[in-house]
Amino acid sequence: MKNRAWVPNLLTMGNLLGGVVACWWAVNGVPWAPWEREVMEFDGGGEGLRLFLEAEGMWWVAGIWLAAVFMDVFDGWAARKLGVAGPMGVQLDSLADGVTSGVVPAIIGVTLFAGWAPALSWTLQWLPLTMAAAAAYRLARFNVRAETKRLGFEGVPAPAGALWWWATWMLAAHYTEFGGPGIYGLGGALNVGLACLIGATLVPWAMVSERPMMDLKGWGQSPVYDRSRKAFAGVAVGAAAVVIIFGGAWPLAVLADLLLYGLWSVFGARFWSKSL
Repeated sequence: MKNRAWVPNLLTMGNLLGGVVACWWAVNGVPWAPWEREVMEFDGGGEGLRLFLEAEGMWWVAGIWLAAVFMDVFDGWAARKLGVAGPMGVQLDSLADGVTSGVVPAIIGVTLFAGWAPALSWTLQWLPLTMAAAAAYRLARFNVRAETKRLGFEGVPAPAGALWWWATWMLAAHYTEFGGPGIYGLGGALNVGLACLIGATLVPWAMVSERPMMDLKGWGQSPVYDRSRKAFAGVAVGAAAVVIIFGGAWPLAVLADLLLYGLWSVFGARFWSKSL
């Protein structure tokens, strides 16, 4: 069986290298995408944000990141199915996640802040580096406590934190290119600006916290926990629909559901944690 370890390891390396490629493309542009095509000029400038939101280039970056995350999901599953799960895979997986769910969102955040407030680039611009630090700390803690049996996650999982920054970028793109109130308009500025600040402060804090957070694993262990997760799924769909209708931007619905996930986990844990 040991010689089959290359299967999950290959997926883990795909996760790692996908994160590296996403970092490179985010900074330098996708070679075959129309990275330098003409784009609309924004009131107030923001050259960094202009390049960041331009053309199909960043959608390619988002695609490679999403592919890396899927590989992260299936490497552990493959290791368990093949009976080759072990400490080596745990270490490799965390190293890959540190890039995909730590360094990549940090680069996205730095780029967004640099374009959003160029006059404050040496202050606000570097706030998203907290994502990289939080992901590294959380993943190291996970490795140390890997043998501890628990219900749910300990702190917000790193991919969920990374998704916050991707949704923030998509929200900025929506307000800029898809007929929203304008990235420098009051509605767009408040929504994206607030999302950036939360992503640089509250999200990293939630990642390193030790609060139990809801996961989607281990169904059938606790009826109370299972009902809570099913209820959350229903409420999340309803909340997303309401936000899309009244907010006019589906990325805003993603951010709302991520906030709902955090609140649901914090308050719901008081009930389902007692069911073990």
